Amino acid sequence: MMQEHETARQHTRAKSAESKVASLEHQNKSVKAKLDKAEQDIEFLKEVNSTLESSQKDWKREIVQTKVEATKAKQSMTAKIEELQEQVNDLMLYLDTQSKVEKSGLQDEIHSGAMLITQSPSTPDSSGSSSTRTASRRSIRKKT
Repeated sequence: MMQEHETARQHTRAKSAESKVASLEHQNKSVKAKLDKAEQDIEFLKEVNSTLESSQKDWKREIVQTKVEATKAKQSMTAKIEELQEQVNDLMLYLDTQSKVEKSGLQDEIHSGAMLITQSPSTPDSSGSSSTRTASRRSIRKKT
């Protein structure tokens, strides 16, 4: 009887061990499935990250290029505005002078006179010909 009792206990222990092994195998399978899923997620996220980094570099280049173009456009517009302002100033001078000539009693003498445009020494300027225009002196002298 003792032997039967011992055999029954061993049989119970074996069933318990088998049950634990089955449970651990099931847990192991579940953990492996989770690990595989996590590894797939990591690969996907690495691809997404790589794509985002590439897009970020592209956008940074685009921003730099846009800033350069905007700076050039601003410089061009500034130069054009300065040129137009000089033209307005010249026109205002012309209209003012014409008005003064019409009001003066010396219209005939002024109309028969000649204009001499001389250039004064000027400092170098980045605007080129506009500095020459602003540096020049106009004088009217009577024809002899």
